[in-house]
Amino acid sequence: MIDALGEQLDENLHNELLNIYKTLLVNPVGAILQLSRAGLLFMELLFASVGASRPSDNLWDCIVRAGKGDEGKKIKGLGILPDEIASLLHTIRTYANKADHATEKIHLTVEDAEICLRLFLRVLKWFYFEYNGESKNPRARSESGF
Repeated sequence: MIDALGEQLDENLHNELLNIYKTLLVNPVGAILQLSRAGLLFMELLFASVGASRPSDNLWDCIVRAGKGDEGKKIKGLGILPDEIASLLHTIRTYANKADHATEKIHLTVEDAEICLRLFLRVLKWFYFEYNGESKNPRARSESGF
């Protein structure tokens, strides 16, 4: 699955994915936590694609800023992350947060880690094969100086 992304896959992300895959069978919670870190590495690439820096070390902040924003919190979205892809990242983030704070209501299994890994691979497939590097929200783009 990882190799299907081809040579364009960022080297740091490739290494993270290999580590996650190795961890998955022996420590599914650890693999899920590693996917949160990989999400931040992905966000660095996504923001760099429009000439911006990752706004935070908080994955939620990054997803919201890259997506449609949050009017209630007065966060303007850049419109570079489709809702569907944002949802996949939010799912990974939710699993990782529950695991990180030991508040999960279910026992996280290899299957859960595999689901999260597949979601993340879909995010990367979108980025490398479908994303055109432009904001879908011209107003947010002009307001951010991109």
